[in-house]
Amino acid sequence: MKKYKMKKLFLILTAIFGSHCVAVADHHGKENGFKDVEEVTNTVLKMYEMVNNKKHWTSMISSKGSHEFWSSGGFLNFVKKNANFNEIENNTIRPKHIKIVPVEPGKVAVAMFYAEGSEKQVGRPAVDHYMTRATVVFAKEEGSWKICAMHWSPMSGGQGTSGVSTEK
Repeated sequence: MKKYKMKKLFLILTAIFGSHCVAVADHHGKENGFKDVEEVTNTVLKMYEMVNNKKHWTSMISSKGSHEFWSSGGFLNFVKKNANFNEIENNTIRPKHIKIVPVEPGKVAVAMFYAEGSEKQVGRPAVDHYMTRATVVFAKEEGSWKICAMHWSPMSGGQGTSGVSTEK
């Protein structure tokens, strides 16, 4: 009987705590408005529009640079705004299920999404089934959202990129 009461108490506390978290998360989103969510979502879509048109998104990197873990599994990279990457030969990667979390209204937001498709950089092996989870931290600089940090991790059944450095 004591075990049953403990289990019931646990379930009640879980329900109370869970509903409180939902209420806090819901309030957090409304407080920050939808402007940041819309702007950052459009920025993520622009990132992929650029690479699918054979342009790197280095112009979208913060003036302070970006700390990045790439899906290739390499070490942490620090990417400067003017970094040189291999030329894009082909890219069909698209973001999916984009979720934006405003951190500080009009200043900092985090984008989380999945990215899926294929890519080929000149001089690197093709990645035919690119499928990753992405977390990108954006900060607003001079009126536009810029990349400050990124973390990409391959999903089960998918591949990451073949690049591990900006060095050629």
